[in-house]
Amino acid sequence: FNDKVNNLGQLSQKDRMTAEKTLRTEFNSLTSDFRSVGDSFNTILAGADDPTAASDLSLIFAFMKMLDPRSTVRESEFAQAEQAGLWDGERLKVNRKDFLNQAKNLYDARLPGYTTLVDKYGSIAGREGLNVQNVLTDYRVNLDRFNKVMGAQMPEVGISGGVDLDLLRN
Repeated sequence: FNDKVNNLGQLSQKDRMTAEKTLRTEFNSLTSDFRSVGDSFNTILAGADDPTAASDLSLIFAFMKMLDPRSTVRESEFAQAEQAGLWDGERLKVNRKDFLNQAKNLYDARLPGYTTLVDKYGSIAGREGLNVQNVLTDYRVNLDRFNKVMGAQMPEVGISGGVDLDLLRN
């Protein structure tokens, strides 16, 4: 162990980089569902202001992925949406704003778990003298497009705790 620590009690550059990579790998693994939900939410937002049959189809598949980020949306699951009366083969039959609000609710439900991981891994990195920017990535969805589509300026939910993820947006 002594050869890994310099005279000042700090890790060598190689060992610091290894520790940062290990924490980053753990963080990325633990946030994979949140990233998937965020990707699906972004897909929904991409077609939100383009009310076509194709964007509705994309919206339904992305929404289903938000419900279960680890699943593959299968034809049988899509048939359930059709049977529920959400889809008539050409157009989405629900209020798009209601659908978008529910998608945001699903995203918001996952956000506290993500912020807990950010705080935890940011704290570990800080205590170990590691560069937090080499450990954490800001995977939050930019809500500007959601706010524009919804026609209201709602405040963005921020990250709580000791780690300021705005520093990671370089």
